[in-house]
Order: sequence, then C-alpha cells, then structure tokens
Amino acid sequence: DQALEEAGINFDWIVWSDWKQIDWSQYSGVLIRTTWDYQKKIDEFILAMEHISKETKLFNSLDTLKWNCSKDYLLEFNDKETKPVPTREVSIKTSEDLKNLFEELSSEQIIIKPFVSASAHDTFHLSTENWKEYLEQIVEVNLKKRMMAQPFLGAVIEEGEYSFHFFDGEFSHGILKTPKAGDFRSQEEYGSHVRAITPDDSMLNFAIKVLAHRTEVPLYARVDFVRNGGEFNLMELEMIEPSLYFTYGVGSANRLVHALLKRIS
Repeated sequence: DQALEEAGINFDWIVWSDWKQIDWSQYSGVLIRTTWDYQKKIDEFILAMEHISKETKLFNSLDTLKWNCSKDYLLEFNDKETKPVPTREVSIKTSEDLKNLFEELSSEQIIIKPFVSASAHDTFHLSTENWKEYLEQIVEVNLKKRMMAQPFLGAVIEEGEYSFHFFDGEFSHGILKTPKAGDFRSQEEYGSHVRAITPDDSMLNFAIKVLAHRTEVPLYARVDFVRNGGEFNLMELEMIEPSLYFTYGVGSANRLVHALLKRIS
C-alpha cells in the first residue's frame, strides 16, 4: 500500500471472486496479488481473468496466467539446461501404482501433488516406509485432479529452496527458504526460515535462463529452484500469485510499482 500511495496511484483491493460485480473498465490496470484460493476454483478464475482482460490491462497477462496456472509447464523444461526436478504425470489407482514410483524415480522419497495447486495443498511427501498411510488420500485426490510426481531432493531441507524475484524482467532480490525441522515445506506460513541472500553469477544466470523460456516478459515473476549436486533444478516459475517477500528486498515494492507505472502509462 505504501509504495502505491507514494507513487500517487489511486487503487482498490478487490476480491477476485467478486469479479461480476465490478466495472473493470474504470481501472487503468489490474494487478493480481494474493488470489491464494484460485486453484480451488480454477475454471471460474480463468473465466474471471478473461473477462477482466477484455476490460483493462491485466498483470500478468491472460496468456501468461493460462500457461502458468498448471504445472504442466514444468514438463517443457525437462529437456532444457534449466531442467526441473524430474517431473512426470502419474495415475494412482492401486497400491502397485504408488509403490512402483519409488523405483521409477530412483528415489526412496517422493513428492506427489496436483498439477494445479498452491501453498502445498494436497501435496504428499512419501517414503518407502510411510506411503501406505497416504494411499487412500492420494487415490481420492487423483480421481478429481491430475497429479504429478517428483523425487524428493534432500537439498530442500539441507540447504533450502532459492526464490529469485524479477520485475519487468529485471532481478530485484533473492531469498533462501529452509523448512523447519521435521517439515519439507518451504513456505513461510509453515514456519520455514527465510533470509535474504546475494546471489552468485551461477544462480542468477540460471534464474535468468528460466525466465527467458517465455518470450513475453512478465511484470512480475518468482523463480524457485534448488541446488542438486553440481547443478540447479527448477522447482516452480511463479507468475500468478507468488509471495514476493518485499521485506527481504530493500526498495522491492517500489521497484514493482515503478514497473507497473511503465506498463499502464
């Protein structure tokens, strides 16, 4: 709010699900921020964004939102230098389906989650010892949602997950998120330790190459990745509703607002 006010921008906070009640044409632009329930109502969310994009400028763009709302995009990176943690679609209907994944992914620990997800919702961290406990839940979720599987990388809890923030294609600030003891989730709401970092060239170059996968430069983006031995692996490229961790980047909110002004002027 402060950065918007200092820039002299008149603004309203609007709940996205109220989209039918709003005259969006009265606004010079709409900036999506904390729509953290969109994955539960994905069809309505896309419908709302289509409507808004016809009335005013939408950030990020409708094309970017549609591409980014499902983690199918990770499959596009599988054969690239900026490859993600190995990612594949799965269909879990029986215990054998789940049990075989450990061998197929060459890992004693795996992650299973929906392609459309946020904030670790319906995300399962499984081991060769505990997977039976979650079988019924996973089968139930998979009946309703397409799901993906990845090997769990120990670096996530040993070192942490890097998040690099970009505004209008320019690097703003970077952080390292390390899960609390006994957890695997790097999100701050689950008690992870977050600290600002100064990236080295290898980290920054990796994140820049990830962002370059899209020809359209987004207003805002967050590149999440982990160190895996001698390389980095992409976790997610967030361009809809990422936490932007402004408190860990001095002047970062002002940089986003400045980039927004350039887009709507």
